[in-house]
Amino acid sequence: MVVSKLPSQYTVRRSLNLRKGKLYAPLCALLNVVLFFAAIFVLHRFVPFITLFDRVNGAFVMTVPRLLLNCMWILVGLLLYAIVYLGLKGASLGFFGDARPHYGIKGFYTYVSSNAYFSRKFYVLVYLLPDLVMAAVLLGLAFLLPKSLFWLAATIGAFHISRLGTSILLTVLVLCQPKSSFFRNNGTLTVVYTPKTDKSEES
Repeated sequence: MVVSKLPSQYTVRRSLNLRKGKLYAPLCALLNVVLFFAAIFVLHRFVPFITLFDRVNGAFVMTVPRLLLNCMWILVGLLLYAIVYLGLKGASLGFFGDARPHYGIKGFYTYVSSNAYFSRKFYVLVYLLPDLVMAAVLLGLAFLLPKSLFWLAATIGAFHISRLGTSILLTVLVLCQPKSSFFRNNGTLTVVYTPKTDKSEES
């Protein structure tokens, strides 16, 4: 269920801030690092990481031109990734929501928010769907591109998979809230609303 205006008996229960919370922020960072290196390890089983290097006299070496070129392509790829991913998040919020999404930048953090209020299941769907679609697209590109370009796409894919740590933690926290809850994506945090009679319940 999605509504543009909450019933009068609903009030703010709590905010879920995974970027600055004393408990959640370190946990998110740990999950992100673990998932990044886990993705690199698994992808390495398909295409050795050494293919990023140049073959010189039968040995693989990382020449300065190749290093600079790889860094440039990865930076360009990350920029395109950020734009497409933000667009997917906004499209998901706009399609399932009852309000127009808003885009913004806070420091180095880009975000998309919405004034719509989502039920628990809908909020999980809206939040996870863009992540899963983007992961499938990036990994598909990595395996469709020539092997010499595999790690350029795979590195961006691993970076995206690392972000799933935040999505997984938020999903768990959302599912722990009362079934009657509504959620609003404020861009940098998630605001939880429950009926006033539920406010004293523990999630």
